[in-house]
Amino acid sequence: MIPDQSKSRTIDDLNARSWEAMIRSPLEAGSLAEEAIRLSVSAGYEGGRAAAFLNAAWSAYYRSDLSAAEASGLKALELFSSLNDLAGVSMAFNILGAVDHERGEPSRALDRYMKALELASAAGRKDREASSLNNIGEVLKDSGELRQALAYFMRAAEAMKAADAAHPAAVELEAQLFANIGQCFIELGETENAVEYLELALGAAAVSGDTYAQVLAMNGLAVAARRRGERTEARSILDEALKRAAETGMVQAAVETRIEMAVLLIEDDEFHEAREILDAAVADSMRTGTSRKLSECFRLRSLASESLGDYAASLADFKHFHEAESDLATERIAQSAKGAEIRFELERARNEAEIFRLRNVELKDGRAELERTNDRLKAVAEIGRSITASLDMEAVARTVHESVSHLMDATGFSLAVLDPTRRILDYRLYISDGKNVPPFSLSADSPDSFAAWVVSRNESLRIDDADAEYKKYIASDRLSFGRSTASIIFVPLSLGDRVVGAVGVQSPRRAAYHDEDLRLLSALGSYIAVAIENSRTHEEVRRLNEELRNEKASLERLARRVSKIANHDGLTGLPNRLLLGELLEKSLSRAARSKKRIALMFMDLDDFKPINDRFGHLAGDQALIEVSRRLKSALRDSDVVARVGGDEFVAVVGDVEESAAVRVVAEKLIAAFSVPIEVQGENCPVGISIGIAIYPEAARTADELMRRADETMYEVKRSGKNGYMVHES
Repeated sequence: MIPDQSKSRTIDDLNARSWEAMIRSPLEAGSLAEEAIRLSVSAGYEGGRAAAFLNAAWSAYYRSDLSAAEASGLKALELFSSLNDLAGVSMAFNILGAVDHERGEPSRALDRYMKALELASAAGRKDREASSLNNIGEVLKDSGELRQALAYFMRAAEAMKAADAAHPAAVELEAQLFANIGQCFIELGETENAVEYLELALGAAAVSGDTYAQVLAMNGLAVAARRRGERTEARSILDEALKRAAETGMVQAAVETRIEMAVLLIEDDEFHEAREILDAAVADSMRTGTSRKLSECFRLRSLASESLGDYAASLADFKHFHEAESDLATERIAQSAKGAEIRFELERARNEAEIFRLRNVELKDGRAELERTNDRLKAVAEIGRSITASLDMEAVARTVHESVSHLMDATGFSLAVLDPTRRILDYRLYISDGKNVPPFSLSADSPDSFAAWVVSRNESLRIDDADAEYKKYIASDRLSFGRSTASIIFVPLSLGDRVVGAVGVQSPRRAAYHDEDLRLLSALGSYIAVAIENSRTHEEVRRLNEELRNEKASLERLARRVSKIANHDGLTGLPNRLLLGELLEKSLSRAARSKKRIALMFMDLDDFKPINDRFGHLAGDQALIEVSRRLKSALRDSDVVARVGGDEFVAVVGDVEESAAVRVVAEKLIAAFSVPIEVQGENCPVGISIGIAIYPEAARTADELMRRADETMYEVKRSGKNGYMVHES
């Protein structure tokens, strides 16, 4: 049936209006899409029907009706595929990826977004490439890969600029990109950079009417305001963000805003209000199946309940948090595996395209070689899928050796796993001169190991004549290859920039390997690295699950231990810089409400370095433990003392009535070091320089108070050390 032109124009207009209304009013957009679907069926206009189903999918997505979004997205995919519309298929994969992302399935989302990107590129549509790159960046951002996410967002911005006039990038993409970049900088702690992009996002969102980008940007600006100590401003921003999300029915945007509200309320000791906010966030997430933020909701609600003394609820939420985190850990492994698999599929696609071209020009020799390479790539992909499904590293090593033997000479073979803490390479399989060598370990910094060489540099190596070339890489051949070895390949096993091991093959023949062999082993290395991480994470999850099966008392101890590790200095047991920031913010908030003063004392030890130089760092660590004991004994239980650097400490003294009281505290701290510290039987004099800044006279924000106290401490250092000085406003 040839569609009536006037009906086609009506349907196209409905679809255009639906898309224009999408980010402003998803409900209105959905109604327009349903009307377009109805008309396109009667008109026989399949292109219009495909676009209408795509709009219906996005409308349902923004309303957090993920089941409806998936159903409409799959229908759009079917219709665009039947029309051979590559750009349309790309858009359908994008909405399906968005649904998977909201459901907390990042690996599946990444798969669909990568397909969308490949199709957009094949169609020559820079506007669609920009959308797909932005979506991939969002998955990476939510998975904590912030630097990689920023790289994708920047690539999306470049693609957006390169879009042609016939297919310009959607106006709302600019707002979403700016908001995403700003959120990344917020997570990285780069608040000033974040604010710049978030304000740009707000401006762009106002032009495009993109409510979701507005809410995302406002959430980030609220965090920035909170960090500046502008807590009233932060609350006002979040109230407005929640109002806008509610007006447009954007449930996931409302959940993200409620999480930021809860953080603010918990910091202000308003635990009942925080729990109520989080109850609503959890209910919305559970009702709509948008599980992406559930883990954080459970974590914060557990903290609020613990502070209220409701330990049963706290422990229940802590368990829910752990279960959600375990699921995410499994997803992240799958995401890494999916990344490796996608790289293979792209490589295979390039080879298959080249095979087709060579067939057309009848270059039989080239065709045969490429087909052989493609067959080997397929074999490597099969090996990869097999080993990433295993959790037994010894079994993985045996499978890799057996499989690689069919692809290249593996008379000699080794697979080593890096223990990053001990800097040790543990060999899970080592075959020399055709014989198995019992498992062993060696230093990852060994000068006599090819594996250590590639691990330390994250680079591959290929040697055609071991006797002639080994000295380029190692000092001695005594550990590295058997007597009959002539050719060698070693590649690092990497996850991003993080090396987790090395794999190598050796042959008794000179020049036995080619560049293609190196590429294949490197490609297989991506899968082996995922298998290593899979095994490690599985073991860690198994261990945590075993701990969580204990009774309530065990769970309480675990919660306290996790909190202490995250928030306390491992040597002295004092709060670390992270916890100090939280405690200082709370102290400032209470002081502002009660009109009280707070003294912040920045302390740096005098003449401590000679202890480390003379007696070594172990003795220095023992001395620091004694320092922390003396500092705590000189302060009240209600005061806070934290270790913020090697020999730097900060004290927060509350309820200060007058400056004279602060001076008394400072003199007590100095007096605590009037007696030398005993180190290995010798008395070592240690002094302390103290810079003091008082709230609100010196500063009103945590960052500014720290800076004033730090500057004042250096004035003490310059004036002769072992004393104190109060910052004068």
